[in-house]
Formats: sequence, C-alpha cells, structure tokens
Amino acid sequence: MRHGKRIHRISISIDDETFQVLAHKAAYDDRALGEYIARLVQQQVHGLKATLPKPNADVTLNGCCDE
Repeated sequence: MRHGKRIHRISISIDDETFQVLAHKAAYDDRALGEYIARLVQQQVHGLKATLPKPNADVTLNGCCDE
C-alpha cells in the first residue's frame, strides 16, 4: 500500500484500437500500461485541479493583515 491508501482492482473491457492507443501512450510516457490507465482514471475522478489553502480570517485579499 502506498500513502496509506488501499489498492483496488477494477476490470474493464476495451476494443483493440483503444488498447493499442493506450499501450502506445503508456510506452511514450515510459510507464506500465496498468499504471498509466490507473492514473487516467484517478485524473478523471479527482480532476487535475490543485487545492489551495484557505485564507486566514485576518488576511485581506491583497495579503495584508487587517488592522
């Protein structure tokens, strides 16, 4: 287990053309096919957005402290 997360297995069915495209893209990124597909699924589920820290109550939008 990595980072305290469980690893679950999901079986998917894809056609030959999709399999070939994914295999080529995985090879281009120098990753194993299973790892590449798992990363695609995670990105679709969680999105590619970065989480930003919530601002403190005493800090205004321009970054100065309230006085």
